[in-house]
Amino acid sequence: MPQRFELYPEGQLRKAIRGWLDENDWPQLIYEYWSRENQRNGPYASQIGKLLKGELDPYPAFFMRLAEFNHDVEYCYIDPIRDPKTAQRIKEGKPLYVNGQLCGAEHFFMLYVGLLESPYK
Repeated sequence: MPQRFELYPEGQLRKAIRGWLDENDWPQLIYEYWSRENQRNGPYASQIGKLLKGELDPYPAFFMRLAEFNHDVEYCYIDPIRDPKTAQRIKEGKPLYVNGQLCGAEHFFMLYVGLLESPYK
């Protein structure tokens, strides 16, 4: 019999994002600061806020932008970032990994639907 998964809307992604913010001592606005400097559409602070409250119904681009942000943290890519404080936070930040893999868009989506467990409790 195939394994069945219970869908937990945003539950695991919410834990992961909250833990990631806390671990790096980042404000919720870090994603929006990054997106503005990179001329990206999100993730916005309002989306992160809704996610953390369990009220977000995201579009696919939300997961893509989280993955791009995570990639930039992993590789310390801060060239487009003009704000020194944001650049320093990204440079000193730790990227999000799940099961030993750098989180890409697919990982963020799987966290969202509950197919992966958050590395944070």
